[in-house]
Amino acid sequence: VQDLTTPRGSRLACLDRYRIFAMVWVFCNHLGSEGRVDILERLPSAEAFKTAVHTDPVLGALLGNSALGVEVFLVLSGILIAKGFRRTVKGKRLQTHWALYLLRRSIRLWLVMAPFLLIAVGPLLRLLLPRFHGTMLTACGWKGLQLHLTFRGNQQDHPTCLGYLWYLGLDFQLHLLVPLVVIVLWKWRSAGLALVVFLVGRSIYMRGVHCMLFSTCNASDVDIPFIHIASLSTEEMERMYRGLWGIYSHVSTKAGPFLLAVVVGVWEAEGVTITKRYSTCLFWGGLTIGVATIYAILPQYWWPDMDTNLYNLAYTASFRTIFSLAVLAMIASSALSENP
Repeated sequence: VQDLTTPRGSRLACLDRYRIFAMVWVFCNHLGSEGRVDILERLPSAEAFKTAVHTDPVLGALLGNSALGVEVFLVLSGILIAKGFRRTVKGKRLQTHWALYLLRRSIRLWLVMAPFLLIAVGPLLRLLLPRFHGTMLTACGWKGLQLHLTFRGNQQDHPTCLGYLWYLGLDFQLHLLVPLVVIVLWKWRSAGLALVVFLVGRSIYMRGVHCMLFSTCNASDVDIPFIHIASLSTEEMERMYRGLWGIYSHVSTKAGPFLLAVVVGVWEAEGVTITKRYSTCLFWGGLTIGVATIYAILPQYWWPDMDTNLYNLAYTASFRTIFSLAVLAMIASSALSENP
C-alpha cells in the first residue's frame, strides 16, 4: 500500500495514468468486441451488436477504435526501455551490454512462457477449458509452440495458435532495435532523428501498401479474433485473416509508435526540458489531435462498403502513428517539463 500511495520523484511517474487508461480501453475492446462469444462463433447477433456500436455517434469510434490502446502500450514500452538503456550503456561496451540485456530479458520471459505453454498443452487444461483448447491450441503443433518459445508468435501465418500472445513477440522484436537507435541518437542526434523518421515513414508506407494490396483500407480498426474456428475450412480461415493479420502484428507495420517513443525516452534520460508554456501547448495540442484521430474513423462506419480512396488509404496508413504522436506530446508535456 505504501508503494502505491507514496509520491515518486521521477519525471516518468505520469506514465501510470496512461497505462491505466490503455488497460481499461483494451479491456473494453476485448470484452465488447472479439471477446464476445457470439462474435467469436459468428452468430447473427454479432453483426447486430457491431452495427449498434458503430452507429453510436459518441461511443462508436471510442469503442470501435479502442485497439489504439495497444499503441499506448508500445509508446510506454519504447520510453521506458530507451531511458533504461541510455542510462546504463554509458561507459560500457555496447556489444556486451546489448547481449546481457537480451539474455536477461529472454530468461525473464521464458520463465513465464515455458510453464504457461507446458500447462496449456497438457490434458488438464483440455479437460477444464475445452473451448479454450479447441480455439487456441488445436492448430498449434510443434511449429506454433516453437514460434512462441522464440518470441515470434506474431509471425504465424494465421493467429490461430495462442494468437493473443502476438504482442509479446512484437515487443521483443522491437526491443532488438533499441540499442541501434539509442546509440545513434546519443552520438549523432541529427542522424538518429533522421533514422527514426525514415523507419517511421517506412512503417506508414508499408501499412498503406498492405491495405491497398489486400483491399482492407476501409477496415482501419482491424479487430481479429485470434482463434482457430473448427467449423471453417483452411481456405475460409485464410480469407478471414488475409490482409488483416500482417498489418496488425508485424514489426514492419507497427514499429512507428515504439520508435517515436524511444526518442522521447532518450531525451528524458539526457535531461532535456521544455518550458511551462510549451508544455501546456503540447498537452492540449496532443489531446486535441488524439481525440480527432479516434473519431476520424467515423466515415468508415457510416459507409462500410466504401472502396479504397485517398481518405481511407491515408487514415489506415497513418492513424496509429498520428495517435501515438498525440499521446507522446501529452506525455512529454509532463516528462520533459522544467516544472513537472
